[in-house]
Amino acid sequence: EAQYKLGEFYEYGRGVPQDDAKAAEWYAKSAEQEYASAQSQCKLGELYEHGRGVPQDDAKAAEWYAKAAEQEYAPAQEWLVKSAEQGNAEAQDKLGDIYFFGRGVSEDYAQAAEWYTKAAEQGYAKAQYKLGCCYEYGRGMPRDNAKAAEWFVKSAEQGYAKAQCKLGDVYEYGRGMPRDYAKAVEWYAKSAEQGNEDALGWLAWAAKQGNEEAAENLKRIERTGSEEL
Repeated sequence: EAQYKLGEFYEYGRGVPQDDAKAAEWYAKSAEQEYASAQSQCKLGELYEHGRGVPQDDAKAAEWYAKAAEQEYAPAQEWLVKSAEQGNAEAQDKLGDIYFFGRGVSEDYAQAAEWYTKAAEQGYAKAQYKLGCCYEYGRGMPRDNAKAAEWFVKSAEQGYAKAQCKLGDVYEYGRGMPRDYAKAVEWYAKSAEQGNEDALGWLAWAAKQGNEEAAENLKRIERTGSEEL
């Protein structure tokens, strides 16, 4: 397609002055389309990996390589596997997603859990949350609410909103740790502060049920949001 070709022209200086920044710009236009080519996504991943034309960013590199890999683009799949095996947490997390959802490969919960574990053990918050979900629902490993809660805590303490909301749920129902309604409200509130819709919905529901702490948190969050506007 034309946008991808323009990216190539600028990357290699074919008929135009060589310019990595403009190459990245055109690859991005191509990669962000609804029916984007895997080639342009892979190219964008390569530019982010090496910091050519864009700031070096391993997370974005992994993101774009993963998008291309999901389309069964072999070079991107090879990069993702190689990077994950070398210990890149972002790549490990993305590879876990690919196996979990069966994107470009056969769905394999065990492989997904294995890659999430590798990333989670390096402290990658998103993977810690996903690993917690694997334990909670028994995807790729035996169901274990205690281990699920352990990983939700690790992720939530790093500020990951989805994990904070899930931890609220854990404390609300006593799944994997003792039931504690006050802590449930606390974690739902932390998640809601970041705009998590599920957590905001829970606080609104709890406030209607007469929970004063939930009502106070909801008012504070709404007030802060109004002040920011």
